[in-house]
Amino acid sequence: MAGLPDIPGPKLYPFNTSGRPLEIDFLEQIGKGAHSFVWKVKINEKIYALKIFLAYFLPPNTYGADLSEEDEYVHSQPFHNECRAYGRLKEFGREDLAVACHGYIILDEKHTGILKKAYTDTEWYSDWGVGRTLKHGLYKPLQALVKDLIHIPTDLRWVDEFKLIMNPRIARKAIKDLKTIHRLGVCVGDISTNNFIYGKHIEFSYAWTAPHPLLTRQFGDDFGGLRRHFKDTEAMDELIDDWNRMHPNRKIWVRCEPSEEYRDKLRKRRRAEDWWDWDVNPADFDYEKAQKRFGRLKAVEAPQSELSEEKNEDSKASTI
Repeated sequence: MAGLPDIPGPKLYPFNTSGRPLEIDFLEQIGKGAHSFVWKVKINEKIYALKIFLAYFLPPNTYGADLSEEDEYVHSQPFHNECRAYGRLKEFGREDLAVACHGYIILDEKHTGILKKAYTDTEWYSDWGVGRTLKHGLYKPLQALVKDLIHIPTDLRWVDEFKLIMNPRIARKAIKDLKTIHRLGVCVGDISTNNFIYGKHIEFSYAWTAPHPLLTRQFGDDFGGLRRHFKDTEAMDELIDDWNRMHPNRKIWVRCEPSEEYRDKLRKRRRAEDWWDWDVNPADFDYEKAQKRFGRLKAVEAPQSELSEEKNEDSKASTI
């Protein structure tokens, strides 16, 4: 199978490059989002998180821009969005910025049938959207991404658990890493307590990755593409603000965007434009400039990665 999606730009390649059939054991559902279910699975005797995407359709002209139906469809699919973002990280060898994704799987009839047994008919046909068709009339099989399983200790109170999401040590690196992601031409689109942990991004379902029709000067000014990265910086600062509310005596002072409190902390007042230093916009991504900064493009169609064995059985797993 080829890299997906089949459009210009970065692609994600199949998990299984051996040509041999996969043996997938569905162990338990560990998460559910607006457009996906996450299962703890065993594939060929190794443990992973399998993010399985629901049939997902946006109303026509959702973005309001003069896009073709094909462009609007391709760039609205959470599965495609994740493939493109992870593909870009792999291109430049920066997979360390996110929870590892080892490729995609298109579930065959055998594994789809096994999965169906875990749900009622109502859940299967209404929640999963199985059986819906694309406009060109072809059945859409279930698409999935194979990711590392993230283990979160179960005996932590929520306030303590938040330390896994944000703390003074994580904050500075998280801001630096977000700048790197933006320099790589990726707007994350959804940073929250559900999908950012241990200083890593867990998902890119809402990501826009250059080249993207709305990350251009043609549409960006009118339809928000040139300002979309501010949604990321605001969301990251919200996590910092949440920490500060919980820990008034251990506040984090680094931020993506300046605040009045931060300005007051400075010994010398400066104009707002002087303390704003978010000088990167994914809309300005350029392959040549990126290669000079991050090095040569990496080969992304690689053999299946090896993962460590399952960790502590007394932990709970979570990824969205």
